[in-house]
Amino acid sequence: MEGTCELCYRENVVLTKHHLLLRAEGGKEEHISYICEACHKHIHTLYTNRELAVGLNTIKDL
Repeated sequence: MEGTCELCYRENVVLTKHHLLLRAEGGKEEHISYICEACHKHIHTLYTNRELAVGLNTIKDL
């Protein structure tokens, strides 16, 4: 799927699903954001799943 990244606002990029609230923590479809592959890779390189779940679980916080 292509579109605009919800994090960096790049347009016409391939989007990936990012679970703002991990499925293991009860995340559902409404907890998904669509971000580009570059942002997604960067997020998961910088932060652990625990860090993401505790303090970085919204686009604004990211």
